Amino acid sequence: MNRRTFIKTSTTLSTLAATTNLLADNPRRKLRKGIMYATIEMKGSSVLDKFKAVKAAGFDGVEPMSHMSQAEVLDAFHATSLAPASVCCETHWKNPLSDQA
Repeated sequence: MNRRTFIKTSTTLSTLAATTNLLADNPRRKLRKGIMYATIEMKGSSVLDKFKAVKAAGFDGVEPMSHMSQAEVLDAFHATSLAPASVCCETHWKNPLSDQA
């Protein structure tokens, strides 16, 4: 085997091994859908009722608002098995992370 054949063969084999390993170890991940709590239009409904509707609509998480009752939100998360997508805070509009002041 000459040098050129050795490099060609080893490159092909290492590429094949890396690709096969990459495909085996990293299955396609599932994208999860979340919704901002303020966009759920159900006037007069409790947090739990809104979370149940979100779950029934096929969402995986909710972004609660900062002024909500923590206990009520946590109870609704536990009852519906939804996950917190993130937390929305009313102060971020006035002082965004990009604010220079």
